Amino acid sequence: MEDKVKFIYVMDPLCGWCFGFSQVSVKLYEMYHHLLDFQLVVGGLMEGSRVGPLQEVAPFIPNALHIVEEGCQVTFGQLYLENIIEANDTLNSRAMNKLIKTAGWLKPHRVFHAAAAIQKAHYEMGIPSENSEELAYAIETSGFNAEDLIGGSGSEKANQLVLHDYDFVRSNSLGGFPCCLLETSSGYQVLSQGYTSFAEMKAKIEQCLPEITQYY
Repeated sequence: MEDKVKFIYVMDPLCGWCFGFSQVSVKLYEMYHHLLDFQLVVGGLMEGSRVGPLQEVAPFIPNALHIVEEGCQVTFGQLYLENIIEANDTLNSRAMNKLIKTAGWLKPHRVFHAAAAIQKAHYEMGIPSENSEELAYAIETSGFNAEDLIGGSGSEKANQLVLHDYDFVRSNSLGGFPCCLLETSSGYQVLSQGYTSFAEMKAKIEQCLPEITQYY
């Protein structure tokens, strides 16, 4: 493939379905990164008026957990249930998204892994969304230095990268996460919206880009 097509993954770390899709996104990156340009865009799910205690801004979450677990084959950890659900913790996407964008500029080839790690830290280890330091140390498992992440995420550059992504989501009317796009010279094509299994994603990519199969 002479000109790489761009694969764009739009997600938010406080989206439960994105937690379910996180390992799918990593597998897709590992399988196709040498053939496609990969970009991760953060969506700003819990921003503005949607920031607040879980029971006030997203009271549906406790009753929806089993649906995500069954649909995505993931498990919400006991510490998540205790520290986030039962404690009625504040949901705020900004700190987590700044960490993800910092990871993206420090090591672009590891940003999908960092996003998966930050969701694992929140949904399995029960680390609150606004606790940047603990989240940064949890991301070290995906190949980063926590101090670099903490320093970078506190910068104006990180904030501007986040806001740029939010503008992209708004301007393209991307309301549901996870969402995957393909960008070619003719524009954007929505590949999937909502949780989609790895097998289904692989089939969608190869249907849209049949020439990609010659590289296996």
